[in-house]
Amino acid sequence: MKSNSLLLFILIALLFSCKTDQKNSRVEDARIEGVEPEEQEPEVTIDEHTSRNSLDWAATYEGVLPCADCGGIETTIILNEDMTYQKQEIYLDENEEPFISSGKFVWNKDGNEIELKEEDGPTYYRVLENKLIQLNQAKEEIEGDLAAFYYLMKK
Repeated sequence: MKSNSLLLFILIALLFSCKTDQKNSRVEDARIEGVEPEEQEPEVTIDEHTSRNSLDWAATYEGVLPCADCGGIETTIILNEDMTYQKQEIYLDENEEPFISSGKFVWNKDGNEIELKEEDGPTYYRVLENKLIQLNQAKEEIEGDLAAFYYLMKK
């Protein structure tokens, strides 16, 4: 009986020692043949953060914008959560009443720029952290020596 048990134990040990891991075997076979195993592509994550959904944009913004024939235009824009705005412009070095306008604004499809719907045509602004940048009519940042002066800072 001892010899049967011993023989059975040896047979079981031989069976388990002969078993190979198929997964490792396939990888080694592929390397032997000169073919590298396929690498998985990294997952691409899409950043869905925009100025509209990530910033506290509803606020008052102030600054002095450049003016061709005056010392500048002191500009205040108030953006409200209900997509309305109030805008006040005071031409410096002139004794005129402030120009005040109000209305609705809309976000662009990317959620990073707004368009103020004004009587004399739209004005465009890029909304950034704590500031607005006035854009030209092509919705691009204004370039040149005065580019840094087209910023309105959050109050």
